[in-house]
Amino acid sequence: MSDFNFLVNEVYTITKRADLVDMTALAVKNATLQLHRSDFFYKDLREVALQFDTEDYLQMIDYRSLFPNYRALKYLRKFYPTATSDRCVGPFYKVLSPLETVDVYGNLTNDVVYVAGNIIQVRSSTQEKYAIIGIYENPNVSTSAAYKSWIADEAPYAIVWKAAAMIQGSSLKDIKGQQASNTQSQLEFAEVANSNRVAEGY
Repeated sequence: MSDFNFLVNEVYTITKRADLVDMTALAVKNATLQLHRSDFFYKDLREVALQFDTEDYLQMIDYRSLFPNYRALKYLRKFYPTATSDRCVGPFYKVLSPLETVDVYGNLTNDVVYVAGNIIQVRSSTQEKYAIIGIYENPNVSTSAAYKSWIADEAPYAIVWKAAAMIQGSSLKDIKGQQASNTQSQLEFAEVANSNRVAEGY
């Protein structure tokens, strides 16, 4: 499990600035978010079954209220929870931009989903009440107790060195140290990043 205090203490070891308590905690959180957001990793993907209030052709998903750490939509598909096991999951909706939801003749296309503001808009060719959604989420860095990051678990020093670089660069007095820490962070992160972009190995 991710140990926030361990990460903070390791940053102190590099920076020799244990007096910068709040700044170091903030740097660890910031570094964690930056590394997770550097790519779309399958370990940041979350799949959830949804039930809409009514069965309809058009549905709206207020993703921010449902998923506070929402980052991006990956997919949405039809779902029939009362069907037999081999038929409970239906086809995927096509994820489009809002401008792509009209065909060349100006007609609205069906079985599509698009994001507009804080709402995921769903337009189906059939009346639907259930769906399965896949979203990318940011890691939880809200508090030290709630902190959770698979990168912190698998490559903690990628975060440690990146956070250290932030501290070293904040005063402009240790630019060489900042550059060295950034380089070390990139080396630590490269290996874990390459093996977490897809779930399958070779």
